[in-house]
Amino acid sequence: MQSVLGVVTEAQRRRALEVVSLDSQFREEYRATDPKNIARVHDIVRGRVKRQDGYLKRCEIVEVIRADSPLQLATKVCLEVFGVPHEWPADCRPVNLDPKSPITTADYEHREDLRAVPFVTIDGNDAKDFDDAVYCEKAGKGWRLVVAIADVAHYVKADSTLDLEARRRGCSVYLPETVIPMLPEVLSNGICSLKPYEDRLSIVCDMQINGDGLVTSSTFFEAVIRSHGRLTYGEVAAFVDGGGLSGRAPPLRKSLSAFHQCYKHIASASHRRGTLDFDTGETKVDFQNGSPVGVDSIQTNDAHQMIELAMVSANVEAAKFLEQRNAIPMYRVHEPPVQMDPQLISVFQEREIYLNQRPAHALEIQTTLAQIRQSFERPQIWETALLGNMQKAHYAPQKLGHFGLALETYVHFTSPIRRYPDLLVHRQIKACLANRSPKLGSEFEWKQIGESLSACEIRAVSTERRVEGWMKTLLVDSIGRRNLQGTVVSVQPYGLFVELEDYGTSGLLHVSNIGSDYFEFSDNHLVGSQGGERYGMGDRLTVRCLQTQPALSRIDLELIQRR
Repeated sequence: MQSVLGVVTEAQRRRALEVVSLDSQFREEYRATDPKNIARVHDIVRGRVKRQDGYLKRCEIVEVIRADSPLQLATKVCLEVFGVPHEWPADCRPVNLDPKSPITTADYEHREDLRAVPFVTIDGNDAKDFDDAVYCEKAGKGWRLVVAIADVAHYVKADSTLDLEARRRGCSVYLPETVIPMLPEVLSNGICSLKPYEDRLSIVCDMQINGDGLVTSSTFFEAVIRSHGRLTYGEVAAFVDGGGLSGRAPPLRKSLSAFHQCYKHIASASHRRGTLDFDTGETKVDFQNGSPVGVDSIQTNDAHQMIELAMVSANVEAAKFLEQRNAIPMYRVHEPPVQMDPQLISVFQEREIYLNQRPAHALEIQTTLAQIRQSFERPQIWETALLGNMQKAHYAPQKLGHFGLALETYVHFTSPIRRYPDLLVHRQIKACLANRSPKLGSEFEWKQIGESLSACEIRAVSTERRVEGWMKTLLVDSIGRRNLQGTVVSVQPYGLFVELEDYGTSGLLHVSNIGSDYFEFSDNHLVGSQGGERYGMGDRLTVRCLQTQPALSRIDLELIQRR
């Protein structure tokens, strides 16, 4: 008998319960029966689908899903809804790993010894899995930039039980206060993680950068390194601004100074090339005892960009390294936009911002982003809308370029602890370094793997967004019928989607809740048939929350006034 996981709602036209499925693809409604009288509105329940009853199927509630906190409930439910693997098979362990002596004498053989080089890791405050470490020095009129990446392939052997499980997961899933790792913690947070002051095996990309910020040459090799410091983005940002890290060793600080100078030239080259840098006003939810209590903006600084551009450079060189050896890498592909949203183009034209329906080069989008930041009071909304018109990046064995980075070739190499495609690239590089064939399967098999890994990434992102949306909806619900400020970000025949300031989420202002007039969809606006009032993208409104359905990330609004 078919089962369903859903949220209990109250039927609008009669005093009865319904269950709305939480299925990630097919959202169905069921007429609910509750013979044990265990469910209430908003409860998450498991039910048995019994039979058709009029236009609705009937669902018998058999269990209410409970958890110790709203966050735990959302995490538990969303992992099931999206089918995220989160339990390890019994025989899923690293091959030949002795926890008491994880690195053996043999592991050091044939590797370059870079333990004296003052590598550092630079990550967020709560990071535990350190994929990458960096070192930089001045070299003539340019720089030597060295990126060391955890040698996960040394521990995860191809086609082992662990490898197959990692491929099934595809990537780590980062949820609030929880990580569903791609690899067991003994690897992800342990022997693979480039922890400070501990020997670690790595694959190194050693690059020469010229005064124009371009990579002129690079080499790859296996090495053993020892991180000389675990630094946070905030610490590095303070250092490059002229303070902080006074207690660190001079070689480490000298490397960071060179890295920052090198970064500025790489950034200039990246901008000239057309790389897109969207500022979408990302936010994160704050929690107390598993309940959401607020939303904070995510702030970035030079340190974030330093690491990002260093990793992009290493990824490009990894792609070139494999291409030069006639390997077929698992490319990270980002294709040009198919067609821009006419509503968005219309809004931009009103501000004298002109964008082609099918931009051929990232420089066109880059120019538009600069104009948005000059023309709009809340540019992040419009950058988010523009980003929504981009195609989704994915994995494929075809060299189709990366539109967003304005690059002809690109792979993912720098995060093998949390992304399986990077592990595949590592295996190919290691094969080339050992003069073995880098071929890991036929092009058809490679294509299937790419599609599967792209689907895993979508699953992870969807799970993360659903949990975040659930928590933000709970926050909006908790403030009651208080006035909220928002901006219309989408116009549909049935209503307006309004981005709520300070919450990083949107709600639906249905046409029936705009006013007493009858509104029709015309020329990308909702237009009152009697008063002629028009509502379109960009309009700023004061609204109030009528009701919410947190598990569905649904917020229903009513209009108070136009601002």
